[in-house]
Amino acid sequence: MHGASGMDAAPANRPRDT
Repeated sequence: MHGASGMDAAPANRPRDT
């Protein structure tokens, strides 16, 4: 689990896109 963005928990396709 990456905590870069914030909504990266559900969308596993792009964890740090936004």
